[in-house]
Amino acid sequence: MTVSKYLGLLLISLALLFSGCNKKADEDASINQDPRAKGFDYNFTKTNVVRVVSGDAIYNRRCINCHGPQGTRSALNRSKIIGGWDTQKIIVALRGYKHDQGGQFKGTMKNMIIDLDDEEIQAVAKTISSFK
Repeated sequence: MTVSKYLGLLLISLALLFSGCNKKADEDASINQDPRAKGFDYNFTKTNVVRVVSGDAIYNRRCINCHGPQGTRSALNRSKIIGGWDTQKIIVALRGYKHDQGGQFKGTMKNMIIDLDDEEIQAVAKTISSFK
């Protein structure tokens, strides 16, 4: 192979690496199609539909690959350990990421949480803060 082919492969590899920690396109598509994949489920009754948001499901779907079980891992060996953070601190950080604020991983984090609403952000924040 020529040098230009090696450089091309290197650039593609780096782009994939920094686009998200083990995030797959087919998983992203399923999040938009199946509400359970997003981290909540529906309980049906005769009169209404009740949405049940699970912070554990959201964390396991979107966060565990980079932050590890119980939030004990430094994402890419560069982020802070988030397990046990105060709920409000996590909410503020996640809302900031949604609005292009934050540290070196704000782009990756925005992609991971952009479609979460406030109820979902609060649920995953409570889950992370429970990791003490």
